[in-house]
Amino acid sequence: MKESKKKDIDFLADADKDFDELVKKNEEDIEHFEAQIVPAQPSGMVKLVCSIEEAKAAYLLFQKLKTSVLTKKDVHLWQGKTPSIKRSGWRKIASAFGLSDDIVSKEIRRNPVTGRVIEATFVVRALAPNGRFMTGIASCSIHEAKEGRSFRHPDHEIIATAHTRAKSRAIADLVGAGEVSYEELE
Repeated sequence: MKESKKKDIDFLADADKDFDELVKKNEEDIEHFEAQIVPAQPSGMVKLVCSIEEAKAAYLLFQKLKTSVLTKKDVHLWQGKTPSIKRSGWRKIASAFGLSDDIVSKEIRRNPVTGRVIEATFVVRALAPNGRFMTGIASCSIHEAKEGRSFRHPDHEIIATAHTRAKSRAIADLVGAGEVSYEELE
């Protein structure tokens, strides 16, 4: 019995020694890598992260994606001539790029007498797999009804439209589309 306990104690002592050596080696490795880190030098210029050819190829690929994946249901011809991508189209683009999004903040204003929604503002962040992100902000108001739009269900439609606009804007900005979504034009 004493022999078994001695083996256990020896084993624990060896484990402690191994652990201490591992910690020391990790500390040495960390010091070695920290010594190799070169602080970023401030520069007055924003620089390309890829070659011009890579940027051009990515843009052309994006144009091909739009013509290959988007259907007539995903695009609206504004005033019969200017194409603008609808919510469904931006969601397809987000899916193709592996983007995720989340609501950063929202503000919903209600009529103090009726309690009905009169305006909504959303801030939505779209995030790419590489960590790059863009933030979109958009509003929708009951006053848009005076401009030819009508809301059958304003408590839902105003909130949903503001959210859709902000999300679509964040996606468009993140992929570098520079386009106005259909929901912003209506």
